[in-house]
Amino acid sequence: MSELTNSDFRIFSMNNKHLKSLILFLFLIASITGFLVKLPKAFHHYDKELHASFYLLSFLFLAVLYPRRWWIIAISLALFGWIIEYAQHYSNKIFIRAGMKRIHGNFDPEDIRFNLIGLAAGLVIFIILSPLWQWAEKKISPINSKT
Repeated sequence: MSELTNSDFRIFSMNNKHLKSLILFLFLIASITGFLVKLPKAFHHYDKELHASFYLLSFLFLAVLYPRRWWIIAISLALFGWIIEYAQHYSNKIFIRAGMKRIHGNFDPEDIRFNLIGLAAGLVIFIILSPLWQWAEKKISPINSKT
């Protein structure tokens, strides 16, 4: 039976730039699509909570992919939230002028507020847990082990 080597784990490593880029691209496409499509009525009462949850989880997800770029991720997500709100507003104008129905709500400053609340919560969690994450990664990572 052969032993596993570092190269056996390379495809699953978070150091694999191609895999991380693909994950980031798919995440971005899904996020843009999700924010431009109108929520089902069952979720209308949870809109603000969904905004905060999305930004909290998005920040943590992206910070795990790119831990040294957490501050760029935070700024990018804040800008993304602002741009998406404007895009929703202007996409509705375009659809209405074309004789179609609206695909989303209007620009809502409260959505941006809750985006930032979720982002701030993600930042706090990341800053508290990142030293623990780094320690655990060094201890249990098969790539770093010398077996």
